[in-house]
Order: sequence, then C-alpha cells, then structure tokens
Amino acid sequence: DESVRFADTVLLETGPGWKYVKGTREPAPAPGGGPSTAWTETTFNDSAWLNGATSIGYGDDDDATILTDMRNNYASVYLRRSFTVADPAALENLLLSVSYDDGFVAYLNGVEVARSQTMARAGTPPAFNALASGNREATVYEDFSLKRHLGLLRPSPQLNILAIQAHNVTLNSSDFSIHPRLISRRSLPGSIEN
Repeated sequence: DESVRFADTVLLETGPGWKYVKGTREPAPAPGGGPSTAWTETTFNDSAWLNGATSIGYGDDDDATILTDMRNNYASVYLRRSFTVADPAALENLLLSVSYDDGFVAYLNGVEVARSQTMARAGTPPAFNALASGNREATVYEDFSLKRHLGLLRPSPQLNILAIQAHNVTLNSSDFSIHPRLISRRSLPGSIEN
C-alpha cells in the first residue's frame, strides 16, 4: 500500500499583483442592476481598481492588505489577478488552494470553478451584499481541484485571470480574510492515486 506522492509547483503565490475593489456595490452590474460575472472576464478593465497584496482582510493580524473600513460598511471584496501558463496542455492537475474567512466564489477566465460551502447557489454570482452562511476561520488552506477546468487556460503570452469574490458572515464580523494560491500538481512516478 504505497501512498500518493506529488510534486507541486506554485503558479500563483500569495503576495502582490492583485487588483481589488470593495464590495459597496456590484462591480459590473447586469442589466437591471443585479450581479453579473462580467468583472471576471479577461477583457474587463480593472484599471480603476485598487492594487493590493494577498492576503486581504482585517482583524486577525495576518493580512498584507488591511481593510480598515470594512467592518460595519461592506460584506464583500472582489479580487482579480492575471497570470500566464507556458503550456496548459502539459498540466496534470490545477489546485486552487485558499484560506478564507468566511466564504468565496472563484472564477477562471470568466467561468465559475470553485465555491466554498458557505456560499449557496452554485453557478449564480452572489450579490455584493450577500453574506456567507457560516463562520470559517482562515487558519488552514482548503484545496479545490480545477482539473476539469484545465481547458479554460490560455497559453502564454495570453493572460489568464483568476477572479474571486469573498464574503463575510456578518457586516459587523470581527475579522475577514482571503488568501488564494494556484498550484500545479503532478503525481510522481510509482505513486498510486486514489
């Protein structure tokens, strides 16, 4: 009984290079004013957004970008980060590894690819003022396999966009955090995958 052995390569690390906007309104309203996923597309212009480093949040002294005005004012934050992949066809598996408090929905090049259990209605973008359905502390990373979404990736020099909307459990919550990473994982020779 041999355990599975992996080689991980970080494609997108925690740190600088993120564009973000505070969730005080829809970042790209649909006709009628409701939520849309237009802000997750590669063609979306985020030049007016703020620049920041992850993790982004407040209240637990582990965030690189601190949202001093979030508590009691807004419940969500929208993030975007561009990255390149030399040869997407060569990737065996892609993981979104994310530590979060309290909920999130993630998109790759405009398509929803992962959602925390604390965010209901998969496939539907939550409204800017939606709340996560439960508490979660950002103490450990949770991995989401994006293997079935590898076809969304564009080869370099084309840019890919990882977009995330992160939501707090209440407006007056004592803390909030979002720490996303993208990891390329391959099985090592001789390992047995479950």
